[in-house]
Amino acid sequence: VHVTYREITKADVEANVGSVIGEPIPDLKVWLFDDHLQLVPPGVRGEMYISGEGVATGYLNRQELTSERFIENPYVPGQKLYRSGDVARRLFDGDLEYLGRVDHQVKIRGFRIELGEIENVLAGHKNIVQVTVTVREDTPGDQRIVAYLVKEGEANLSQQDIKQYAKQYLPEYMVPGAIIFMSNLPMTSNGKVDRKNLPVPNLRDIQSQEMVAPGSDIERQLLTIWQECLNAEGIGVEDNFFDVGGHSLLATQLADKISDFFQKQFAVVNVFEYPTIKTQATFIKGEANEDSEIILQAQTRNEKRKLRKKQRRKK
Repeated sequence: VHVTYREITKADVEANVGSVIGEPIPDLKVWLFDDHLQLVPPGVRGEMYISGEGVATGYLNRQELTSERFIENPYVPGQKLYRSGDVARRLFDGDLEYLGRVDHQVKIRGFRIELGEIENVLAGHKNIVQVTVTVREDTPGDQRIVAYLVKEGEANLSQQDIKQYAKQYLPEYMVPGAIIFMSNLPMTSNGKVDRKNLPVPNLRDIQSQEMVAPGSDIERQLLTIWQECLNAEGIGVEDNFFDVGGHSLLATQLADKISDFFQKQFAVVNVFEYPTIKTQATFIKGEANEDSEIILQAQTRNEKRKLRKKQRRKK
């Protein structure tokens, strides 16, 4: 149970180094391996394997689990290692920094993400007292990182505050897409977070501002395209595409749909340059020619096709 120790100083408390777990106690040793049981260098994440006199011989009457968790040390013949399932990295001063659990590692759009690392970052915020992070796929094919937070007292925090804080320490792909503030987290009978009873995020949990309705035909047409692409409603024209569930793959789809509908080039880079319906409408309006303005008035794709055929016959 107790593998490492660290003397906690006042400086540690002030610097909030809660994820630094120190060094092994004298009768144990911690090995950090990658997925192929290769040792990882300092600064690189690896799974913690334990060796030494304090390691048990196995689980009572659970041979299959014993075989999975207790393995031969590939570097010391005859020595047993216990596979902990914990992920850590060795700092350059020799201390270990805990990063989370192996079973909390997920892969989203090609990126391997350690949910425990996101939790550690958010827990470092001075006004957050509890945090848990999970990945939800409430819409098939749309995986989203969701953070559930309990604020300290009446702390005035917004979703945007948390996202901006997270961006200081995490790459963009690890910043939660939805932030849900709760009075307390649901817990199981053994004191762990009950992930099955965490609430499903709605669009207001993702958006950081009040919804603004479209004010022009172009904005209404763009809103329809966004709703199809994101499979969501309740989107405002000032909402950022990447704050309401959008990501790089959906940005490609959105650009294709806009190009097809308005019959003009709208590249993926334009989604990043103009991430709201309002700015996209301004871009399209500024580039539109007389024929495309006529097409914009069509309310259905069938009407658009008829107009285009008619224009081609005139030419």
